[in-house]
Amino acid sequence: KVNSLFSRDYINWYLFFLLFILYHGINVFNFEEFSLLIKDPFSKLPLERQYRHQSPIQYYIGFFLFKIISSPGLCFIITQLIALSLLVYSIKLFSKKYLLELNYLLTVFVLSPGLLILLHYFGQPDLFLISSYLIFISTNKKFLIFVSSVIMVFSHYQISIFYFL
Repeated sequence: KVNSLFSRDYINWYLFFLLFILYHGINVFNFEEFSLLIKDPFSKLPLERQYRHQSPIQYYIGFFLFKIISSPGLCFIITQLIALSLLVYSIKLFSKKYLLELNYLLTVFVLSPGLLILLHYFGQPDLFLISSYLIFISTNKKFLIFVSSVIMVFSHYQISIFYFL
């Protein structure tokens, strides 16, 4: 199984994530705020830090994780991994729905500004939002449409309105 992880089938995935991380970095920008808001996701940050409120869904996920794990750092890492996993799933679903070869789609995402435009179009580079949007437009299953809609609304309800329209 380990040898299969280094096969040609995964080269585009590795390239995609390498370039994605190089461009976006590891989102530690809001770790301090994350550490505060996972204790109470409905609290407000001090006025001088209000602009750092990110997608609320990560604080809700972190809140439940914090009840189990009690380590803000580990909760932060798990939340970011959940977001990346959702992105991988949404890209696979998108490629299947629109009959695009997955390696071709990843190459297009890596070599063109397509994914960057989607991530930054409304000024909110949120993996939960864009992943749920890709799932929303890529599935016919009512349950997935509902779940992706809820994730979009809890990510950024204002932007979700534009996506729904």
